Amino acid sequence: MSSSRPLGHNVLKLTGFYFEASNPFRSRAMASHIYDALLEDTSDGRSTDIKAAKKHTTNVIHALFRICLRDVDFFRDAWGGREFWDAMSVDCPVDLNSKEFEKLVDAFVDARRKYQGSSVTRLTRIVDQWMSQIAGRTWPPSQFNSLELGMLEDPKIVGYIRRLVPKSLPVANRLSSPIDLKSFLCTAGLHNITEHSSLAIYLAPIGFHGDECRSQWRTATESLAQVYGTADEFVEYARDCFANRRKELVVGVFNHWFGTSHQVMVAYNENNGGRARDEFRVQKCPRTSVVIALQKINDRRIDIKLFDPSVALRRRQARPPPLTMQGHKWKTDFAERVRKTFLWWRLFARRGYLYGMR
Repeated sequence: MSSSRPLGHNVLKLTGFYFEASNPFRSRAMASHIYDALLEDTSDGRSTDIKAAKKHTTNVIHALFRICLRDVDFFRDAWGGREFWDAMSVDCPVDLNSKEFEKLVDAFVDARRKYQGSSVTRLTRIVDQWMSQIAGRTWPPSQFNSLELGMLEDPKIVGYIRRLVPKSLPVANRLSSPIDLKSFLCTAGLHNITEHSSLAIYLAPIGFHGDECRSQWRTATESLAQVYGTADEFVEYARDCFANRRKELVVGVFNHWFGTSHQVMVAYNENNGGRARDEFRVQKCPRTSVVIALQKINDRRIDIKLFDPSVALRRRQARPPPLTMQGHKWKTDFAERVRKTFLWWRLFARRGYLYGMR
């Protein structure tokens, strides 16, 4: 409806909100369509009656936020993902698609944040309510650094973890897909780590000592080995958490693979039953896991502890005593001790598996 365009940007300038002069939407075409949709049902759309246009816009925007608040739990579970906006746009009272719906809501949230005055209206109250309900649940989550965001936005898992709720987390076992295990860790991080957490969770399972070993498994697993981190990478992650991010506890999951990449390839070539190599690997290559917890006691001491649920159930201990780092060399010692702990546990796990303990 071209006749609504002369009102354009002015219909957004409502009490309690600050819109800059620039276009708050992605493109001119989107802005034009949004303005047309906002004024489509007003009889004053053909005139320059800005007061009537703003009143109608206020009612429409209020309805949009009421729709969003109705399903705010869905927004939190989806981390504001596309699934939420697709669902909300079905009930939109004006002609907006899901992307336009999202951009219009985001524009008013941003304008509310920028407003410096003290005016309170029916519309500002519902926008403030929406902002308080979604705090800390927008994507990308701000409590993670660039490395962690890279893990969370892994194309193999990002769509999966943004649709999960805590009660539906999959329970990983020794034949679970690496993608399932990484999704579990990422979802646990999303629901337990906040801006002020002293806890950090390494969001990828730790499957290899170093990159060379991981590279040997790439062909055997059709690149699924890349889902895993290494003990070396975990060490550097923990070092940064303690030194630069004021973390006091860093947790990871060692996830050792039994057998060798060569054995997997031989077994696959001999009898794969028509299955893809990654499916064959999941079903024929058992793994075992143990939690490693690094706790910074002070600048001279870090405790390293392992927790193996399967051993705990058998009432046996599978953890070395806490390792104490003395003096100024703790950073070097810490890295080497973690690597040795990984190798020690891998040998223990392999022996336990071979003797039928798992």
